[in-house]
Amino acid sequence: MTDIPSRFGGDEFAVLFPKTDRATALEISERLRSIIRAEPFEYESNQPGGQLTVSIGIASWLDDATDGTSLITNDDKALYKAKQAGRNIVLAYSAEGISVGEVG
Repeated sequence: MTDIPSRFGGDEFAVLFPKTDRATALEISERLRSIIRAEPFEYESNQPGGQLTVSIGIASWLDDATDGTSLITNDDKALYKAKQAGRNIVLAYSAEGISVGEVG
């Protein structure tokens, strides 16, 4: 009831999970990644690897950012790291490294 999904760009979407910690956000994101990968989609054979997949980056409010701009910036860093790592992966931002909680 409190989660907020939205289109963020051409092929990017954002979901805000208020009152959700990093570990829970990782679990939710991994479930979503798995569902998308398993679900048959029309024309998915045209996708790289012949399957529709999703890369997910996570940044956590107050742990990784104290304002909206840095939250989006840090989430974007995790997302692009996931894409560089081969796609179809969930990564969370961390100031110590770029990603923790790798799942996928």
